[in-house]
Amino acid sequence: MTSSGDLNIAIIGGGIGGLCLALSITNHTSIPVTVYENAPKFGEIGAGVAFGPNVVRTIRQISAPLADAVDARASRNTWPEKRGVWFDFRVGMDGADDSAKARGIKAGEFLCSLEHPEPGSWMVNRSYLVDELVGRLPPNIAHLDKNLVQIVDNGSKGVELTFEDGTTAHHSAVIGCDGIKSCTRRIMLGEDNIAAYPAYTGKYCYRGLVPMAKAVELLGEEKAVNCQAWLGYHGHMLTFPVAGGTMMNVVAFQSSKDWPHDKMVIPATKEQMVNSFSDWGQDVQDIVRLMGQSDAWGLFDHAPIDAYNKGRICLLGDAAHASTPFQGAGAGMAVEDAYVLGRILQHVKLADDLPAAFEAFSKARLARTQDLVSTSREAGQIWHFEKEGDDIEKIKANLKDRMSWIWNRDLTIDADEAVATFKTLTG
Repeated sequence: MTSSGDLNIAIIGGGIGGLCLALSITNHTSIPVTVYENAPKFGEIGAGVAFGPNVVRTIRQISAPLADAVDARASRNTWPEKRGVWFDFRVGMDGADDSAKARGIKAGEFLCSLEHPEPGSWMVNRSYLVDELVGRLPPNIAHLDKNLVQIVDNGSKGVELTFEDGTTAHHSAVIGCDGIKSCTRRIMLGEDNIAAYPAYTGKYCYRGLVPMAKAVELLGEEKAVNCQAWLGYHGHMLTFPVAGGTMMNVVAFQSSKDWPHDKMVIPATKEQMVNSFSDWGQDVQDIVRLMGQSDAWGLFDHAPIDAYNKGRICLLGDAAHASTPFQGAGAGMAVEDAYVLGRILQHVKLADDLPAAFEAFSKARLARTQDLVSTSREAGQIWHFEKEGDDIEKIKANLKDRMSWIWNRDLTIDADEAVATFKTLTG
């Protein structure tokens, strides 16, 4: 355990990344941590989150009891023969012309299964995961209804945080885990830096839940209870079991050149959703009709930056490298961040070591996480028949090894290298 001395760290944001980091620090060091969350209670938007094998392993490194609890509640493909499958990929709509149909662009046509290595993947209810994380943190660690508006980095004197309610707080350093619209990122990079703000990616989506019994009735058991990806022209749909297999989570994506809205999430009518998929196959249309009311979510990501740290300010998760969800790895990268930074902090003895710890973290995470941002954008274009067109064989070949660099990474090696970098920086 690290001796805390004059150390104390502020975490801005109580989402998955911030809470995983808080748990990693409190489990493995004696550094005091305070989590500032702008909402009146902890919670996560969205029903389900996908974690690949890399994240399953990493969560166990952060907390074996947490991993056991999540594993017991995680949803997976129901059929035993599908347990090793991440998603079955299918065509979701008929081809644009007779030539396309002749090449296999037919609604419902099976393309391929993408298998994942051990220890497999989890489909996790977001609110359940947050509850499990909060329940494993020390009491009184969190301050709710705290909306950050300013950070002043006073060097060896630490940082001063100012909140919207007029209160201030002093800490040795601050780690921004405050999501894609991160205030910490804007402060660190400067309000005039375009990279401080999210960039629209040309995609949006609807999200919803369908009772599994109804899904089975309409789609048949195989398609309903196992993870499916339906690909088409300028859109795609993901369905997968959540809530112990009692519900089917649906994320329905569309392409749109512009997002002429001030907000990332806007109200949508059921009629708009149905019309968006009116030229898709029967299965996809049935799923959309079963979905409840949904908002439309514009999909944004972050432009690359040179470092995730500056002095005593550090960025983690979506605040550092927000990405689109097309490879199911954005939240997982935040968990990886929390593990690697937590490992580095185990070796910090003085507050003055924190800038070096943040620099070592940034060096360790920059390339991998920014690769995720760019390859995820590309994946969305492939799923929407916009990069390889509707060339099924090229899409299948692309799928074959697309996820291996994400899933097969040994994060303990990354963390060891980051610790070595930190020790070099601190002499």
